Parts: sequence; C-alpha cells; structure tokens
Amino acid sequence: MTREMSIARKLSIVLMAIGATFACALTALANVVPINLGGTGTFTLTPSPCGDIQCASGHTCECLTVNDTVTGIPNAPQGLNNDSLTIEMSIDQSVSPLPISTAGNCLPAGGNAQLNDPQRQNFQFFSVSGFVCPVSVGVVQVFTGSYWFQSTGGSKGPVFSGGTGQVSLSLSGTSGRSVINGYLER
Repeated sequence: MTREMSIARKLSIVLMAIGATFACALTALANVVPINLGGTGTFTLTPSPCGDIQCASGHTCECLTVNDTVTGIPNAPQGLNNDSLTIEMSIDQSVSPLPISTAGNCLPAGGNAQLNDPQRQNFQFFSVSGFVCPVSVGVVQVFTGSYWFQSTGGSKGPVFSGGTGQVSLSLSGTSGRSVINGYLER
C-alpha cells in the first residue's frame, strides 16, 4: 500500500466517523421538542402546608396553588396548546431567606405541576423548584425556577420521556401569569 493510499484511507475513516457523529446528533435533535407556553389564571396562597407536599419537621410552610390556561403556538408540533396548568408548591417560611429582592426576602419553593390537554386524555407531570420573591411590597410576588419532566399519562396526544426548562410565575392577589420555556424529549 502506498503512502498516499494510507493517508486517503485514514482520511476516509475520519470523515465517516464525523458523518456518523453528525447523523446521531441530528437524530437526537429530532426527538427534542421545544415548549414555550404562557397563560393566565388563578393563584391561591394559603398559610398552611400543601396536602401532598410535606413541610420539613419544625418548619412553617405556605402552599401556592396555580390553575392556569396556557397557550402555545397554534398547531405546534408539541401538541400543547390551550392546556390547563396546575401547580402546587410549598414555600418554606422557616429557612434563612435570601435578601436579594428590593421588596423583601426570597424563599425556597418546590412542588409538582401537571399540564393537561383540553379533553383531559393526556397529561404531563413535572417537578418544579425555585424561589418566590416579592417585587412590590405586599402586592406582587414572582416565582422563578426550573422544571424537570417526570412522566406522560393518558391515552391520546404526545408521549415524552424527559425534559427540563424554566417556570416563571407572577402573582398579584388571586390572579397571575405563568410562562414555561424549555424542551421535552420524545
């Protein structure tokens, strides 16, 4: 085998490896579905622990419940549009607060979320975790955190196997807004 043939063979092997890596990356990206949902609804803040979320022993917790209708891009491939979003999260009042807000202290919060299609035949379960912070004394609070996808249920609609992203909520009295940005994996 000549030296030129040896170099050409090595180069073709490297190019095939690069091509295979690129093909695998494209396949993985094809299974990633971006989500970008926003909505409005009712928020309830009660001065007692959430029923399904335990408050640490000796701690005082509040429960934030969110019931929103969220919309995405109509006919989006994600199949998530005009869905109901329900979030229940516990806000721990007993930990050392983070003094990073100009209107008070931020407190840790975490819980569960569920995204349902209009017919309630398909739903996505998420875990949420982040911080609740006041942005206007006694008027508006915000939650900024992350979600981790848990599971899909139901008989119709998209089925996902993973995902992560951001959840943002703003609460003023009993009304509020929600935004979910991130991705889900088929």
